[in-house]
Amino acid sequence: MKQFLITLLTWLSQYAIRLLIAAVILIVGWILVGNLSKAVAKSKKLKEHDPTLLTFIQSGLNISLKVLLVVVCVSIVGIPGSSIAALVASAGVAIGLAMQGGLSNIAGGIMLLVFRPFVVGDYISSAGFEGTVTGINIFYTTILTVDNRKVFLPNGSLSNSALINVTAEETRRVDFTYAVTFDSDVEKAKKVLKLVASSESRVLKEPASKTVITNYQDGAYEICLRVWCKTSDYWDVYFAIQDKVQPAFDASGIKLAHPHINVHMDKDGQ
Repeated sequence: MKQFLITLLTWLSQYAIRLLIAAVILIVGWILVGNLSKAVAKSKKLKEHDPTLLTFIQSGLNISLKVLLVVVCVSIVGIPGSSIAALVASAGVAIGLAMQGGLSNIAGGIMLLVFRPFVVGDYISSAGFEGTVTGINIFYTTILTVDNRKVFLPNGSLSNSALINVTAEETRRVDFTYAVTFDSDVEKAKKVLKLVASSESRVLKEPASKTVITNYQDGAYEICLRVWCKTSDYWDVYFAIQDKVQPAFDASGIKLAHPHINVHMDKDGQ
């Protein structure tokens, strides 16, 4: 026991100063890296130049600098560089096997930044979620849904699955389908729909609005109204026209069909 205490005190006397210096560097460095990461996030020039790249650079810089800081502190303590290299190599293999999903997310994030299927500010739909892209970091892409929920989508999944970029184009087509009874004047119904479309100022003149019969079923015509608008006006146009169609049909004597079942009974009531 006495020999152990002597050995321990000798080791502490040799490495106490190094441990103290390493601890101070680690704490101060950790704070500086955090402040640097925040400064990058607030960079106006980078935001103006490429806001999509901003969050990815911030998260990647934060992680890489902290890993480098830990390696420097370990070397200050006195652990040989060869031992650190061997430790990092073996840890890298173990971490790589344990974090295959994480590594695929990093690769997916790089693919998203290179090929740019979407950028910050776009409205996307993927994996059953849809919303406005608010950031692309090293592992996840963050979207904000219309009801103000923040969703984190793995970059690996985004880069390897079907994805809809709703706002990629400046204009969108809005489709409306209405079932009109067979005893209604179908041509009159078409004209009413065209008048409703022309009354909405946000509907574009070109391409022109169209009304077509798309189906016959359940005792009704299915009439589709197709109009074009700016992508940013999509939902405003959709709700505005929906509000106008029913009153316009009522005023013109056009009846909307509703699901129904015809029941026929024989003379015996069976």
